[in-house]
This record gives sequence, C-alpha cells and structure tokens, in this order.
Amino acid sequence: MSENERLREEVNLLKSIDASKIYATIELSDMNVVYRGLWNPIKISVPGALKIEASAPGLKKINEYGDYILSPQTGSAVTIEILALMPDQKTILKTKTIRIKNLGKLKSTINGVGCGSRCEVLMKKEAFNNAKIEVFLRDYLFDHYFKVGGFKVYVKGSSIIEVKGSTITEGVYKEISPFLIEGAEIQIFDIEITSNSGLLIKPPAPIIVRVRS
Repeated sequence: MSENERLREEVNLLKSIDASKIYATIELSDMNVVYRGLWNPIKISVPGALKIEASAPGLKKINEYGDYILSPQTGSAVTIEILALMPDQKTILKTKTIRIKNLGKLKSTINGVGCGSRCEVLMKKEAFNNAKIEVFLRDYLFDHYFKVGGFKVYVKGSSIIEVKGSTITEGVYKEISPFLIEGAEIQIFDIEITSNSGLLIKPPAPIIVRVRS
C-alpha cells in the first residue's frame, strides 16, 4: 500500500468517527484545578482535529499546538468551550469545566520554620547568623516559586534594619547581636517578594522570633 493510500484510509476512518464519541482533553500539569490570580498553563487537544479554538473568560492562546494560559475570573469554576474542525470539514463543540481555587496566604519562614504572626519561633542567638528567609504557599500544587528580595529586622533597643536579599548577613547579625538576649523578641517584616510568573499577591505576615538559650 502506498503512502497516499494509507493517508486516505486514515482520513476516511476519522470521517467515520461519531462526533459524539470524540472527547476534548485538557491537561493541567497534573492538577484538577486552576488558581485565581495566576496564569495557569493549559494544554488542549481533540483527537483527529485539524484545528482547535478554545474560549473562556481569562483564556489566552499561546500557539497553534494547543497551548493556552488561563487566569480565572469570578466564580468557583470556569467552563472552556472548545471548537474543533474535523477532517470532514464539520465542526464539533465540546465543553470542559474546571474548578477554580483561590490562592492561599503566603507563609514566611526563617531557616525553614515559621507560623506567621499568630505564634513565635524559638531560636538560639547563633542561629540568626546567615539565617535564611523564605516564603511559600501552603497546599500549592503549581510549579511556582517565590524569591525574597528584602525585608526589615527589628529588635527592641535597636533601630530598624533594612536587609537586601533573603539572608540575615554576618554584618546584620553583628549589628543586632548585642540585643539578642534570652527572651528578646525579633520582628522580621515588610518582606519583599517576586515570583517566577509575576504573580501579584499580598506580602506574608511578619515572622516573630523569640531568643532562647
């Protein structure tokens, strides 16, 4: 059988498929939800389709290979309408509904430990030297990270110190060291963050640390 004959057979087979049995597929990077306030990457495909067009509030097409990004709007779910052109030049319309989840609050940590402003983190004085400040979203299933660009440190008796980057450097530690007596409270606040997709989200709550022996 020649290559042309094989292609003709494949096209005829596609034409004979009942459109009601054709299912549109949406890939969400192993997720079954999309997050509000974020551009979620989505892959859309329809078996055998020559061309696909999809529409939904907040949906943007990236290329001709089924790649889209979706920034959900209001409501608890979003319905994507998928219009597919088939080999017989007929079009079929399919819909997919995806649950929308709100982004949680950012959690800030120092050396991997943190509980927000509702409680205190207990640390030895020496642990502040080169301590690392980080932030993340709890129960977040997305391939996404946040970078700390700076923060402020305050210990009672000292002035407020502005820190660039995500680490309490040795210089900053030496400056606050005289005030890090047992029982002293340290506040780490105004934490500046950036994200790998430009996500805009409220800053995390301050980190409250209590010095222990």
